[in-house]
Amino acid sequence: MVEPFPMHLPIAADEWSKELSLGVDSDVAVGAAASFTMATEVPYGSTLAIGPWNAGFRHAEYRYNKKFQSAAGTLRGVYRTENMMSYGTVVTASFYKSGKSLGSQDFYLDASTTWSYFQIPIRFSPPGTDTMSIGLGVAQKVWSRAFFSSLSFSREDGLPLKTCVEAPLLTRAPSPAPAAITPPGFFRLVNAGSAWWLVTPHGHYAYSTGVAARAGEDVNSTGAQFQLYKAMGFNSVSADSNIGSWISANTLRPFDTLWVFQTLNTPSWAERFSGAFDRLAAVKGEAAEHSFPDPYDPKFAAFYRASVRTVAQYVQNAPWFVGYYADTGLSFTDLPRRIWSPGAAQAFVSSLLVKYGIIGMLNNEWGTHFESFEELSAKKPDPETGNAAMKRDFALFTRELVKRYVLLTSTIIREEDANHLIFSNRFASGPELLEATPYLDLFSIYDGIAVDMPVENLHAGMTLAQRSQLEILNRLTGRPVMVAGTSLAARDSGEDGRAPLIDPTFWRSVPDQNARAAQAAHFLTDLYNVPFVIGAHWAGYQDGFAGGQVVNTGLLRRDGTLYPELTSALTKLNHQLYQAPQPLPEATGAAPVATAPAKPETGIWQTVRRIYPGRPAH
Repeated sequence: MVEPFPMHLPIAADEWSKELSLGVDSDVAVGAAASFTMATEVPYGSTLAIGPWNAGFRHAEYRYNKKFQSAAGTLRGVYRTENMMSYGTVVTASFYKSGKSLGSQDFYLDASTTWSYFQIPIRFSPPGTDTMSIGLGVAQKVWSRAFFSSLSFSREDGLPLKTCVEAPLLTRAPSPAPAAITPPGFFRLVNAGSAWWLVTPHGHYAYSTGVAARAGEDVNSTGAQFQLYKAMGFNSVSADSNIGSWISANTLRPFDTLWVFQTLNTPSWAERFSGAFDRLAAVKGEAAEHSFPDPYDPKFAAFYRASVRTVAQYVQNAPWFVGYYADTGLSFTDLPRRIWSPGAAQAFVSSLLVKYGIIGMLNNEWGTHFESFEELSAKKPDPETGNAAMKRDFALFTRELVKRYVLLTSTIIREEDANHLIFSNRFASGPELLEATPYLDLFSIYDGIAVDMPVENLHAGMTLAQRSQLEILNRLTGRPVMVAGTSLAARDSGEDGRAPLIDPTFWRSVPDQNARAAQAAHFLTDLYNVPFVIGAHWAGYQDGFAGGQVVNTGLLRRDGTLYPELTSALTKLNHQLYQAPQPLPEATGAAPVATAPAKPETGIWQTVRRIYPGRPAH
């Protein structure tokens, strides 16, 4: 049935369906996987309650049974959460054409221990959409709940994104005077009290503004990138490959270098060099291994060292080299269920033997009937189907596994290059970071924490949920945060009559290049104003390819011409943040930039401690 609009969404058993993705091979009963209830709460009356969510993937949700005859609109209501973190509460819009699914878009809310108003603008949909439906749910496990009430939907073209035209408001404290350093020095990170800073080899306090992009295939093409970055006022680059090209570019310009960060990438290595080392195991129903390497496999340590050495041998004495991102592309999804790869499985079973001594003691705790530890290893029990004691043992070992990975990677890099900074793997912000949160305190051994954080476009600038996740990274590790990559796309970027070039996520794109420029400047300003963020890099240099299509994430089009709106806006911003840039001939007219909002008070630290109490010391 298709409903008219505007309309209120009644909360009644026949209006909403429970939706949960368990997988065809799951042994978990639906009733045990998640809790769905409807109740009455003061002052809002009828309420949807979802959680705790114990098993499954993606999320657990209530879905409204009736579809809206609309391709855009705004969902409004109130919500509150219990033991929830940012991105743990989700609103899903699903799109259809003649009843066939065209995809869905997830919107994430910040944690809120009191009833709070929300509005979700659904601004656009896949071509051909004639109806859509709404789901409300949770994306975080660990005994969390979300409550929704007073829900309504109206067709307003999804409240178009509004950006301001005023210059950005910079609220970060000014950088201190240069520190006294005896040359030759190397980069370091310093908490100056009011803010964290990257300190250059000459003692200057700086904020890293740069581009995360592949170097050119030769010195000349890399030189073209170099000149553009310098003209725009960038001071840094994140190198994903071709470190040699950046070495050559900086060698040719010893008094005007770009600062270089190098990304290490174990998931990519595993794909390129099949069998080089083990990754964590797939769970039932999955064909591929997990992206997280097995740190108990000795082949992984050897391969990682060899890969670090290929970079370190050229840059270990380079003053313009900032440091390493220890990894990228890692997933922390369901790690306790993935420990049955050979090395990790052997270490896990050995730890159980030490703890329990005999299999009967383990069976008493777990409520199982294994004849021996060998049978346990052969049957590979799934902790999702186990009791609290089993889940606890799997969780404790998983922390040891992550701790081993962190110690191994940081130690190898430090042994191969004692002069430069070591940042963590590049975490993915959003719901993916929820899975990593129980282990974040282990990452304090690194000098800094790296995260990739795309612009979300719910409103101008950074969302409250994004700010909360940055706070979590900083609070749980005690380390400064480097935003290693951010970008957004516009939907007016078609070339030669082709379909518009859109970000592969589709949902984060903005209408045109003016909006793209304004939103990029606003978002980067918001990041600069976070006192424990020490830099942010745009990803990337030129529109690239993903999923077989061109994606509008670059400073340049595929034909090499600049996007003048974006490059002018970022040039202006870099001038304000760091240094006066050189003229940019191809860029005409600075795009408007928006005003940074006041820094929110999130109170997430108390929530983190409630959800993950009593972490062992590391």
